[in-house]
Amino acid sequence: IHAQPGVRAKSDGRYTASPDTRVLPAPLPWLLVELDAANVGNDEYALRNEAFAPCFAVVTLAEKEPAEFLCAATKLSSKIWGSLCVGLVVHPDVERTSPLLVDMTVPQLSYGCVIINSTGALGYMIEQAVWGAFPGERLEALESGTGHVKNILCLNNISQSVVRAPFISRIQATRGTALDPHIARSLAYILVKPSIMSLSSLVFSLAKFTASWFYQVLAKSLTYKVLPAGHISEPRVDKK
Repeated sequence: IHAQPGVRAKSDGRYTASPDTRVLPAPLPWLLVELDAANVGNDEYALRNEAFAPCFAVVTLAEKEPAEFLCAATKLSSKIWGSLCVGLVVHPDVERTSPLLVDMTVPQLSYGCVIINSTGALGYMIEQAVWGAFPGERLEALESGTGHVKNILCLNNISQSVVRAPFISRIQATRGTALDPHIARSLAYILVKPSIMSLSSLVFSLAKFTASWFYQVLAKSLTYKVLPAGHISEPRVDKK
């Protein structure tokens, strides 16, 4: 909320959001919780309670090798509350040297949606996937719930969805890359003054950005350079 246009602090520390001058509370301070996996118990508060606040918990694992690290992280996940969604960030070098490592790890993760190299929101956005807790939660001890939504293909007996993305893709904001100004402005307005008009503006900006991105990807995928023998044309489309 504390972004342009129109958010400012008063002398008493309160915040207002123009143009409707709603009084907002002062922003909460950030909280970073750093934990050592060797000392984390099954009832660790930071891992067993969902914080609706700017709180970030980091657990450090001693394992250095990718296979050992993923094994330890998988075991640690059983101490974390909820089974809705989990994310893995896997460097391309790791997948190159151990191509089966991720495929072997995913079935051991008891989460309804496993996201590889992207945000959990992407799992919810894909209609063909399912979004819900991992099967098996009991009614007397619910964490993420039972059942799921989406699944427009109407598949039966689904345990989880797996969504994979490149390590760095066009939908990610990288260092030195500015957010599209029209999208940023629309987001600011919908936070400051929610309305049908501000929502429509955001949808239009996103549609325009997506159309532009799709055109660039399509143009690049259909463009080839003719080079002498022994060279690989760039960009290329790998055929499998």
